[in-house]
Amino acid sequence: MRILVLNGSPRPKGNTKQMVDVFREGAESAGHKAYMLVTASRIYYHGVTGQLKCTLDRFYSAAYPSKPRNLKKWL
Repeated sequence: MRILVLNGSPRPKGNTKQMVDVFREGAESAGHKAYMLVTASRIYYHGVTGQLKCTLDRFYSAAYPSKPRNLKKWL
C-alpha cells in the first residue's frame, strides 16, 4: 500500500494529527492497495496552512504545461 499523508498542521499533537493517525490506522487495517494522496490541515481564513499551501503549489508545476499520462483526478 502506498498512501502519502501530508499533515499541514504545525501542531505535532493537535486534532489534525489525531485525525491523520486514525485515517492511517484504518487504511492499514483494511489492507487498501490504492495509490493515494491525503492532505489534512487546519483551516485558517478559509484556506489551508501556509506549510501545506507551499507543498500543494509544488504539485501544480508537475502538471504544467502537460500532465503526466498516468495522473488521474479523483473527487
